[in-house]
Amino acid sequence: NTGHDFADIMHKNKALVDKAGGGVVHSFTGDEALLSQLLDLNLYIGINGCSMKTKENLEVVRKIPLNRLLLETDGPWCEIRRTHDSYQYLADSPAELQMSAAFPNVVKKEKFQMGSLVKSRYEPAQMIEVFEVVYALRKDEPEVAGCRETLA
Repeated sequence: NTGHDFADIMHKNKALVDKAGGGVVHSFTGDEALLSQLLDLNLYIGINGCSMKTKENLEVVRKIPLNRLLLETDGPWCEIRRTHDSYQYLADSPAELQMSAAFPNVVKKEKFQMGSLVKSRYEPAQMIEVFEVVYALRKDEPEVAGCRETLA
């Protein structure tokens, strides 16, 4: 992970970062120390399925201020896989928000047909899964409680 090198470079160029009004860290997978450094630089933190592979990743996601958090797909990569620690949180999603309800057909790319998802390719429509994990992690926060209902 090159995150700390990135933070060092950004700190050395803080005047430019400030002049630009901040920026976005794409596909964040760093630790809490790195998160703190990046937030001090006025950067937004983008997360996707790759950002939530491990328990440690999930703990860091809990600490990203909501006003600095951006949800990403990073399509066609970075889906939430069954092997990721975040996958367990998708089981509690309302049926109407689950991908299997909206896209019951998942096919290999060679057999693509309209209305289907391609296996192992992450589409923008699947970003709801990233939301669902963040919601599950943070639903007890007043700013988060109830926001799922606006999607259903």
